[in-house]
Amino acid sequence: MPAEKPAERDARALQPAPPPTPSGPRRSRGAFAIGCAALVGLSLLLLLTDAGHAVVASAGTAERRATPAPRATKPSTATPTPAPRSGFLTYADQSGGYRIQYPLGWVYSHIGPATEFADSGDAPSYEVQVLVPANLDTVDLGGADPSDAASWTNYALTALAHRYRNEFAVMQSGPTVATFGRATWRVGAARIASGTSSIRVDVYATVHTDKPYIISLLTADTSFSSADARYFAPMLRSFEFLPGATAGPA
Repeated sequence: MPAEKPAERDARALQPAPPPTPSGPRRSRGAFAIGCAALVGLSLLLLLTDAGHAVVASAGTAERRATPAPRATKPSTATPTPAPRSGFLTYADQSGGYRIQYPLGWVYSHIGPATEFADSGDAPSYEVQVLVPANLDTVDLGGADPSDAASWTNYALTALAHRYRNEFAVMQSGPTVATFGRATWRVGAARIASGTSSIRVDVYATVHTDKPYIISLLTADTSFSSADARYFAPMLRSFEFLPGATAGPA
């Protein structure tokens, strides 16, 4: 069989994926667990393809890395790594230009220009996704200002709306602005329904040194408040921008 050409691969990636359907427990990275059940296809990582279109990936065969044991780091007078809070480890992405703390026992994976943190590598119940889009010259924001963080929040929500269609609904209540990492972030939230269950997705976006950053928080709608207090809020508060240098644990 001849090798797939890059243009063919990009075209295939842009094909709309089918809407999610309820399913029983499944040992798949593409299954987002809710209690003891799972919803197929709710790994909501937003990726930018070479053609500049937003698509939602089911993550395919991407490999998750188990949480590494804490290890000593070389001291740096330029950008010292702060000690993580109790029960958390620090992850630094030099190419993306940020670091963030994540809970001990969680796993992380690299997918395109993004990193995803989750409580399980098979059927996660909680996910935090950090996306730093690349090749911005090909990104179509529909005329929106790329220097405006709200443009990227809307871009992410629009991509999810396209992917999940009738199952998707924007939440009209809640804050629209947040401040952490010494930056102002524009916030949007949505629910994605499947049967009697639903996933809540909160999207944070900012622009730092002319580069957009998009953070997505995902869990069951009924678990969001407790997940926010225990995991999401501490992770957001720990987020910091770096001056700049290959991704990996700090």
